[in-house]
Amino acid sequence: MRSAHLAAQRDEEHAVALAGAEIVADPSGALYWPDERILVVADLHLEKGSAFAKRGVLLPPYDTASTLLRLGGVLHRYAPRSVVALGDSFHDGGGPRRMSSADRTALRALQGGRDWIWIAGNHDAGLPRDIATRLAAQTVLGGAKMVLETGQHPGTLKDQVTSPGGTTIEGLHELEKGRLRGVVMSAVRAATEKSKKLGQSS
Repeated sequence: MRSAHLAAQRDEEHAVALAGAEIVADPSGALYWPDERILVVADLHLEKGSAFAKRGVLLPPYDTASTLLRLGGVLHRYAPRSVVALGDSFHDGGGPRRMSSADRTALRALQGGRDWIWIAGNHDAGLPRDIATRLAAQTVLGGAKMVLETGQHPGTLKDQVTSPGGTTIEGLHELEKGRLRGVVMSAVRAATEKSKKLGQSS
């Protein structure tokens, strides 16, 4: 029965072309890049039930376990080398702290033996420091790799992922309001001048 079920799921897969690469669209909602063995998932919303319970809306407390079970099935089908979680992995910032020890153990088991990249989404503000640090580092690393591998200007890549009225442009607007570009330029200039002075004094 299990092999027949997996065969039926395979029949429902659809291959799509994206930027010259063949990507498999899985009926679960995940995307798989066979050539790179990368699985992409999004909007897991772990601990959604407990988030609603905090507000007095009682839902069955099994959503996280169910989501991890279904995610495990996808991982079993494709055996990816890397997994990219494209944001909103937890329903809110307190989700990781509310997660049961059993679900934590299950998540760690799914992560075992592969790279796992967490990317922050609009529900991921207020994460614990260790998770937030890893998310930020992976975001910077991913951006740097895109610049190096595509050879495109960072501004061009920024435009490609920015949609009108979206979260990215809203964040960029705040950075511009704070004059971040000018601050960074001033910092580089100050460091350059300091380096010159140190070179003259040595």
